[in-house]
This record gives sequence, C-alpha cells and structure tokens, in this order.
Amino acid sequence: MASEKEDSTLWIGGTSSLARTFFVNYDHVAKNPTGDWQQNRRKWILTGLERDPPQWITALPKIIPVQYISLNLTGMTTAEVNNFFVQVNDNDFSNISSIVFSIRPLLFDKYIYTNVGDRMVKGLKLLMQHLVANLPRLHFILHISSVAAADHLRTQAFAKETDLDPPLTDYTATYDRCKRQSEDIITSVCRENNLSCIHLRLSAIFSDDRGCIQCSALSLQARVGCYLPLAIDCNSSLNVSKAVYVLLGKSGESPMSQSQQSVYYYTRPLTLPKPVPYGYYLSEFRRAHDINSASIWVPVWMVTSFVTLVHWLAHFNQRYLARKLPYLDAADYLLQVAAREHSFDNGAFRELMRNEIEQAAFTEETILDCFKRRKVHLNERN
Repeated sequence: MASEKEDSTLWIGGTSSLARTFFVNYDHVAKNPTGDWQQNRRKWILTGLERDPPQWITALPKIIPVQYISLNLTGMTTAEVNNFFVQVNDNDFSNISSIVFSIRPLLFDKYIYTNVGDRMVKGLKLLMQHLVANLPRLHFILHISSVAAADHLRTQAFAKETDLDPPLTDYTATYDRCKRQSEDIITSVCRENNLSCIHLRLSAIFSDDRGCIQCSALSLQARVGCYLPLAIDCNSSLNVSKAVYVLLGKSGESPMSQSQQSVYYYTRPLTLPKPVPYGYYLSEFRRAHDINSASIWVPVWMVTSFVTLVHWLAHFNQRYLARKLPYLDAADYLLQVAAREHSFDNGAFRELMRNEIEQAAFTEETILDCFKRRKVHLNERN
C-alpha cells in the first residue's frame, strides 16, 4: 500500500471560488506551525465544468501536483462516469483516499427555477455510487455544504447542528432543495459503504473572485448603504480553505468514526464568538477601502421598501409572465435571504478544531484582513 504522502484527493467542483482561494494561497493554507508545508503534500485531481483547466490552475507551481478533468454532473450518464475514470491516471486513481464535493447551482442566473438542481443531484448520486465501488482507499468525504440545506428562506437564529431540518417538502427554493438533497445522498452512500463524511455548512463567503456575489453587494453599498441590524454570518474563503485542509489532514491521522457528528456549521470566524449585524461587514469593507469618511448610511426602511418591491415584481413575473423576466427570481431570492437572520452557534466546529487551534495549526484572518488582502490581490491581478 502506498504511503500517506502519496495520497490523492479528488475535488469535485474544483474550479469553484473556494478552490481557487485554496490553491492560489496553498503555501499559506497548507503551512503547519513550524512553517513547513511540503511535508503535507498530496496529489490533487480537480474537476470542473470547463473543458480546459482555468488559467489559475495552469499557473500553479509544479510543486503542487494537480491534475484537471472536465466533468459535468448535470445529465451525467454511466458512459460519462466510465470516461471520467479513464481520464484519471492509474497511480492517482488507486491512491484517492478522500473526496471534496463543492457543487451547487448558480445563485444568480437568468432563471433559477429550472431542473438544473435536480439533474445535478441525479448526477451526484450516480457518480457517488461509482466512486465508492472503484476507489479501494477511499475513507473520507468532505462536502462543502451550505446553511441553505436547512432552508435559506427561514429565519435561522443562532441555529445549532442538533436543530432538526425542515421536511424537504417544505422547501420552495431550488438552490436550497439541491443542497439538502446533496447532503442526504452523500450521507446515505457513506453509511451504506462504511465511510466517514462531514458536511461543512457555510453561510455567505467573501472570496477572492472578482465576481463574488457577497463582495459585489458590499461594493454597491460602499458609498451609500444601510447598517442592517440583522445578524447574518459571513466568513472568509481563506478561513474556509484552511478548515478544508485541516479536516482532510485529520481524516488521515485516524479513522473518523461513522457515528461521529457529520454536520458542522462554520459560518463566521471563530474570533467572533457571537453573531454580528450585517452592517458590521459593510463597515469593515469601507474601512478596508478607506472610504468611511465619504460614505452615507441610509435608513433601514428604504432597504425594506426595496426588498418588498422586488418581491412584488417577482410575484407578478411568476403569476402573469410565466417567469419570463430574467434575473428577477434570482434577485428576489437573494434579497429574501438577506431579509432574514442567519446566525449559527459554531460551537461544535470549534470543539472539532480545538487541538489544531491550541497548536496554532488552524489560524484565521479577521473580516477586515480578508477585505484588505482581497483588495491587494485584485490590484495585483489588474
């Protein structure tokens, strides 16, 4: 059997904004307390919708062994799954010991009430069945999930993992239903095959991607915005990247019990022990860009009125126009999510990472540092 250093990790959805942050900052993400990260090397197989690997993947240093394979879960067939296995070279295939799933429908698309999510779920189930049957060393699956799996259109006030999720029949948003079904499928397949898994439920993420929805929303409010008092947890993609790396390492140290808790909320930096208002993030964004003195705060009622107007227009579009107006449903969904509290305990995740925190093997950046680093990163890319 190959040594642990030769382990390979398969990342389904490996061209996501999170994956990009993970690998572009790999020297920082994978650094251990002694400052040495090469001892923790593993091989990576990334998949994405793109036919060819994105430029950021091809630009990675050779010391990070990465292989890219195009894969589309929507419309997945047995023949396509078999072709996927053919593309994975034999050495990496036999050494795959862990899988990361970070898949989801687009949050902001022309039309979000489609069957894309259902087709993605069917493709996931088919791929999962083939993976567990053909990967002899596979023992751990990490699913990058979302608080949407517990229904994003409900108020979530300091929610915990022990809180029961609503019945799937109560879900009205296709995105939420897809995330919940993805969790259910992965959990079911792992239990049937005696594999351990973790669903890492995230909230809003500030990523390094120029098109980050959450950062774009703050940018639009940089000069004129509202200090919303609702608690909405947000985190940094670099913090989540570090969590992903540590969790993969923990899975290799000792077998993770099948009875171990499988769902964890990591929705804001652990340095924020209590939820903060959404306005806090806008304030930190302004600080990072040195525009506090030139900014204006507008009253909450103006935002509430705008959200109500968009919701009415979306209802009109659904009832009388058969949802023909593009992007309106997506805008309404995101605004309805933002109009509700989404705060979480995070205590179980803190306990899971307790040893790594004490040994400085898991460190975080603040929200302010996240925005400052992102600003420098985007300026360098320009």
